[in-house]
Amino acid sequence: MGTEQKTVPLRTAVEIDGSLRTSLTLRVPQVRDQLAAAANGGSDLQVQAALIGNLCEISPEGVAALTSFDFSRLLEVYGDLAAPAKRPPLELREPTVADQLEAERLGKSNPAE
Repeated sequence: MGTEQKTVPLRTAVEIDGSLRTSLTLRVPQVRDQLAAAANGGSDLQVQAALIGNLCEISPEGVAALTSFDFSRLLEVYGDLAAPAKRPPLELREPTVADQLEAERLGKSNPAE
């Protein structure tokens, strides 16, 4: 397996595992990561949180401290790392939740603006 990873800047800095973090780095997921997250059971959100925590090497408490916006961005990056595919430009695709939240934060009515 390659060493591909992606660093994601956090919109909101958060204290995780004793240090203030402004970004998190996800490594490329392996099937074992997905199996470990699913083995704990729980809701889809709990499985996703366990997976993100494992890939970012942070505690469950660290994941819980993230804002929903930053957690959504991490899930999007996870999706890109798990199954990379070229995404069409925003104006040619449906906006994601992260796109919509960022547009709201910037005061735009349309994420493609």
